[in-house]
Amino acid sequence: MRSERRAQPRYEVEFPVQMRIHEADVHDGLALNVSRNALEVDCDTVAVKSLQAQTPYPHSCEVEFSLPGLDEEVRLPCQLVRFRRLSQHRYRIVLGFRDALPVSLAELSFSTRNQSANDQSAQ
Repeated sequence: MRSERRAQPRYEVEFPVQMRIHEADVHDGLALNVSRNALEVDCDTVAVKSLQAQTPYPHSCEVEFSLPGLDEEVRLPCQLVRFRRLSQHRYRIVLGFRDALPVSLAELSFSTRNQSANDQSAQ
């Protein structure tokens, strides 16, 4: 039996994000899960190539998103931790937060997804 090695719980989510690499270099993605330390994002090849083209290492960006229940957009500095190619044009990337995400924000993103799922099943 495998033991859980994660230090923080991971919450499944689904909301759009924007990855700002430079002021004029912004890419769309879809957040799939979040923890206090990182965010997993589904994105296209262009976003990954743009992240990898940066020098010096580490490859970094700012992630922007908004959630119901928040008054303003969230903007967090991140760095590329890992990436995995899913198909010719799709990637899954993990963006590590430079500062730990507040627990309340991670839980809010999780509860937002659960509320959306409950609303859909009630219809």
